[in-house]
Amino acid sequence: MQETSANEETQLDRLYKLFQAADTDGNGVIDRQELDVLLRSTDGGLQPATLACLGKSELHQVMCSYDADGSGDIDFEEFQKLVADGLLLDGTMQEYQEVFRAADTTGDGKLNASEIQDFFAKLGQPLRSDKLFKIFEEHDLDGSGLLEFDEFVRLFRAQLLDLDAILDFMRMQPSPEAPSTSRKLIEVEPGRVTTVFSTEEFDTVMTDHADTLVVVEASLTWCRPCKGFERTFEKFAEHYNKVIFLKFFGNSNDNCKYLFKDRLRTPLTPSFTFHRNGVLLHSHQGANKVKLENLMQRYISPEEDPLAGASAFKRQVWHAKLGIN
Repeated sequence: MQETSANEETQLDRLYKLFQAADTDGNGVIDRQELDVLLRSTDGGLQPATLACLGKSELHQVMCSYDADGSGDIDFEEFQKLVADGLLLDGTMQEYQEVFRAADTTGDGKLNASEIQDFFAKLGQPLRSDKLFKIFEEHDLDGSGLLEFDEFVRLFRAQLLDLDAILDFMRMQPSPEAPSTSRKLIEVEPGRVTTVFSTEEFDTVMTDHADTLVVVEASLTWCRPCKGFERTFEKFAEHYNKVIFLKFFGNSNDNCKYLFKDRLRTPLTPSFTFHRNGVLLHSHQGANKVKLENLMQRYISPEEDPLAGASAFKRQVWHAKLGIN
């Protein structure tokens, strides 16, 4: 308990030092000009004003969102909320440049709409046309129809993208070779979601439970819809406890990236596949519990179906437990 308290004090002390560094005139608050410098800084605010100036509307929106007392500036308590919400750019300039270069497939130093679409598609989050339009509307500050580096970095903040996870994923080389491990073979527990970390574990489950329906969720650690659907997927596993529920993260390691991109050819996340006897029965994308329930009823066997012969009332109760109206 004391250790937790000490850690909290260390974190608070670090935040206060960062607050003091941003408060350049030393008056105990961060005014609009100081906030502009802070939000243009990288490396968690330690490299000040490395990006171009923010647009007035963007700066005004941040100030209005976090100036809780309406004083026109940001005090330390309000600053803590701003940091907790991920508004500081935690990566270094070099790390953001590495991602930008990967997205800039033409090498001209600017990102067009096609490059932005490809970038998000590679992250398992393809963009609809309306979403793409909104990105350019909000972040193409000079109206050029292209995103320059500074505008691209601001996109990271707006989308709350996990820079470290994305860099790791980009640097991975998809490999069909499973990482060597001394761990015992994976065990599947009925009523629980089992997370796999290699094609070897994935194939072991498919072989050991060949006659059983296996439902697989392909995810990425930065995927917000995946995080929002996590508890729902667990509920399905609890209720359909004669079905195997697997999950893996495409950015766990090189081998999982291979499973994600090459074996299952995951177009976006979350993605769900249904398997039996080594055969892919179905695949679909999107965090939709009604669709998942309908597909469960389509592909489960009578022996796996907890609703076999159930009354209409029992089915209503069942759907209520799964959060389906």
